[in-house]
Amino acid sequence: MANRASLGLAIIIMLVSGWGIWSALAWPLKAKLFPLVIGIPLFCLALAEVLSILLAKQTNDDFRLSADQPNDVALRRTLLAAGWSVGFFIAIVLLGFQVAVPLLVFAYIRLQGKES
Repeated sequence: MANRASLGLAIIIMLVSGWGIWSALAWPLKAKLFPLVIGIPLFCLALAEVLSILLAKQTNDDFRLSADQPNDVALRRTLLAAGWSVGFFIAIVLLGFQVAVPLLVFAYIRLQGKES
């Protein structure tokens, strides 16, 4: 099921990025530069995903991030990472990017990395 969903999404991304590349080719150079710089790698990565799915061996193994860790440790680490990400976003919204980035980097190194 997951392979079919990934395959469908990759094909949709290929179609949309291919359409964007094709339509941008007729534009002036300055106008088409950004769509081509973004669209061509996006198309290639989606094509690689499609080929990877179609050529891969079928296995019944599910993708597991932490097979060697107990579930409570994996859940705690996942929630901690999500908390830092949400906190970073909130700090950017409230304080602005230029203040939030150094503040959050310092806080992460100090609190999570336990560096002095």
